Amino acid sequence: KEERKNADALIAACPILRLTNGGTDEWILEDPQDCLEALEELQIAQESLSFKLEWPEGQKLVLSRPRSFDHLSLKIKQQEDWFEIKGDIKIDEDTVIDFGHLLKLLNTAEGRFIPLETGKYLSLTNHLKKQLQELQAFVEETSQGTKIHSLGSFSLKNLTDKTNAVEGDKGWKQKIKTFKDAETYQPNLPTTLQADLRDYQQAGFEWISRLSYLGMGACLAD
Repeated sequence: KEERKNADALIAACPILRLTNGGTDEWILEDPQDCLEALEELQIAQESLSFKLEWPEGQKLVLSRPRSFDHLSLKIKQQEDWFEIKGDIKIDEDTVIDFGHLLKLLNTAEGRFIPLETGKYLSLTNHLKKQLQELQAFVEETSQGTKIHSLGSFSLKNLTDKTNAVEGDKGWKQKIKTFKDAETYQPNLPTTLQADLRDYQQAGFEWISRLSYLGMGACLAD
């Protein structure tokens, strides 16, 4: 009874096992992402439940603990109309991955588990993976490193807003101030406009005015 109780507690702690439970205590996971998800859940469950993970044929997979914004460090420096991004993500006490290399590795992953080398994977939280992918659409890799144009810097701001370890130079700090000022900027309608705007039209005018305040362009159709 005690063994059954412990088994049930383990299954309850691992959603992937509950979803794929066929009524037995044996699971065959054919999807690699499901395998990694199960391994991560089991590793986390080990911290609170009394059981041991065994690999009868030798350990085939090595998976890092989930890495989040808390494990990311960034340094940002302005270079004319661009911002240079340097940094790294801490995998464990002995291992870090360069930020530029991390962005490249995103292209090799189907989900949030990033292959590092044969049998080794980096686990990212879904939120961090999504934020990095959004940033990736705006960055450029050059011989000097990872850079992003000022017009795409809003995607970098979205990342730094959630990252504690950020060092920015005077140019980046000024950019952040401009973003904050834009949030409270209240544009006035042109005095030559002879019309009463509806609520959605007023909202659209304010939105495009704030983009203009940030030096960005947009097309607003009505």
